[in-house]
Amino acid sequence: MSRPVMYAIVGVLIAGFVWTSIQVKRQELEGSTLFGPAKNRINVARETPLTGRKAPAFTLKSLKGEQVSLSDFKGQVVLIDFFATWCPPCRAVTPILRELETKYKDKGLTVISIDQGEPREMAADYAKEMGYTALMLVDEDGSVSERYKVTGLPTLVIIDQNGKVSSYQVGFAPQAMDKLEGQICKLLGIKFEPQYQGGPHVRH
Repeated sequence: MSRPVMYAIVGVLIAGFVWTSIQVKRQELEGSTLFGPAKNRINVARETPLTGRKAPAFTLKSLKGEQVSLSDFKGQVVLIDFFATWCPPCRAVTPILRELETKYKDKGLTVISIDQGEPREMAADYAKEMGYTALMLVDEDGSVSERYKVTGLPTLVIIDQNGKVSSYQVGFAPQAMDKLEGQICKLLGIKFEPQYQGGPHVRH
């Protein structure tokens, strides 16, 4: 094979590699993955097969090894956070969930974080590291996540006082949390003003 032909082949291979790399990077920036939307973008599933339907029942173990069921919180607004300790967007949303739990727990909100597919010890270490005090359960075999159609992390599900799925959100971005908190306040009967449009969070 002559040297010019060899150089031409190498050039084509390099060009193909560069083109493929650009396309992959573009997909990372524009799309979503299991790790959550790239660059703090969010993919909100406004309607899912679960929206408006009875939330799937479940019973899981807490970090203390106690059995906890969704039915234990009948009559309350429940915010379920499906997460994993290795997921960067999940880490970003954890402090916000802690804040929501503190602000609204006395008004009828229960926040439940469900660790997907990890040992209880790992979830416990994460809760300690993050200073997380809301209820944390462990879905080691992923069966509950499967029932809730979880395809990306974090997945945030709001369940109303009647036990129906009111909101289903995949991924994380600070601005999108306004919609989440607004939905919670609506169910709790509290007036809400978006944080990212100026003004206070809530008027009590």
